[in-house]
Amino acid sequence: MSLLHNAVHLGFGVVGLSIARTVAGARGYLLGGGAVAIVLGAYGSLVDYGSVANLLPANTAGNWLHFVLGAVMVVSGLVVPGRAHVVTRAGTPPARRGPPVACRGEGGGRGGRTGSD
Repeated sequence: MSLLHNAVHLGFGVVGLSIARTVAGARGYLLGGGAVAIVLGAYGSLVDYGSVANLLPANTAGNWLHFVLGAVMVVSGLVVPGRAHVVTRAGTPPARRGPPVACRGEGGGRGGRTGSD
């Protein structure tokens, strides 16, 4: 391993944590990061290990790891739905978004709370 190789992996982690806050960001990270991993695997397998062009020192195991990781990331990015799906208990509908609706006995839709909580 090299300092540059470690920095690349740390960079991947930081980018992943920062853009995975949304479904679209997570999907883009999986697709883009997977493509980059596949390219790194291809680069590592085409460049001679002793060559000066081997900037991110890799070996056969590392190249296969990049290929497999990249393929799993790309496939995962393709199967992630375009929007979030809410999973609830026993098939109950997900909570309604938007302003609260007044229900009987709940103090004007605020769950029995008053404005002074």
